[in-house]
Amino acid sequence: MEKSHDEGLSRATIVSMVPYWPLFDLRLETSRLVLRPNRDDDFPGLLEPIDVGIHDPEAMPFSQPWTDVEPTLRNRKCNLSA
Repeated sequence: MEKSHDEGLSRATIVSMVPYWPLFDLRLETSRLVLRPNRDDDFPGLLEPIDVGIHDPEAMPFSQPWTDVEPTLRNRKCNLSA
C-alpha cells in the first residue's frame, strides 16, 4: 500500500512487516478470544479508552504516568493525527 507525502508519511512504500518480523503472522484464537500483535491501525482504538479514563485519577497504578499525558501530545507521540 502506498502512502503519499500529503498523508503525513514520507514517500515510501509501506510493506508488510511479516518478512522482517514473522511474529506479525502469529495468531492465537479461541471461540471467544483472538490474540495477535498490535498493528498501526489498532492504536487509535487502543488510545481512546485512555482519553475516557482507565483508572481513578487520584491514583496512579503505573510507574510512568503515561495516562496523565495530554491526549493531543500522546497521539502525536504515537504518530496519530490529533
